[in-house]
Amino acid sequence: MPVTSPPRHRPRIPLLLLALLLLGAAAAQGLGGWPHFRAELLDAGVAPGTVAAVAAGWLFGSALLLCLAGLCFAAAASRDGRIGAPVLATAVAILFTGFGGLAWWLRGNAHYAHFVLLGVLAALLAWSAARRPR
Repeated sequence: MPVTSPPRHRPRIPLLLLALLLLGAAAAQGLGGWPHFRAELLDAGVAPGTVAAVAAGWLFGSALLLCLAGLCFAAAASRDGRIGAPVLATAVAILFTGFGGLAWWLRGNAHYAHFVLLGVLAALLAWSAARRPR
């Protein structure tokens, strides 16, 4: 009996399912979970500054889930189910720069500058990786 290769479309289905699950998890955590958790923290008497700091971490987790879903969609769209360094570094750049910039702007706290710096460094790596000949 000859050995045959599996069809090329097979990796796409699990990746698409994973991407959809990650999208659902991001929505559940960010839109569904946080408002209830925030209310519980405030009812427990947690200081508003602490609640805001917890919110930043919680919402970064939601953004990370969205980023992972995007990477799964990108891998599913590729021919072989893989993504290259430029795509990965670009996703990290968008996540860190976007989150860091937004958090810095909303909170007025330079603590989030390191997220922006990491995002800019990831963008430079993405640009460098995209310019390299294959």
